[in-house]
Amino acid sequence: MLAELALAKSNGTYKALLKKLKQVQLLILDNWLIYPLKEAEAHDVLEIAEARYKKGSTVFCSQVDVGGWYDNLGESIVADAICDRIAHESYRIVIGGNDSMRKRKGLVEEG
Repeated sequence: MLAELALAKSNGTYKALLKKLKQVQLLILDNWLIYPLKEAEAHDVLEIAEARYKKGSTVFCSQVDVGGWYDNLGESIVADAICDRIAHESYRIVIGGNDSMRKRKGLVEEG
């Protein structure tokens, strides 16, 4: 999504894509914050989170614990705003275990 937003900024379709992302009933962000966001990316996420707050559902799938999100969101004021909109009135589902789901549910290799 972030790559699509960056491309849309360069080809003039940013506002249309942003509008589309704001209006979908369910937005799923997989691999959320596995790397730190750039400043422009954090601002995009804030704008989407703000527009979707109490208007649409957003699922954040992440291998990073919620406590580590703040550090990967960049500027502290923007990080505060994003975390506030994400965490307020949210449900958290934590899948425990040390092995990845791919290891647990994947095909068994024959030796």
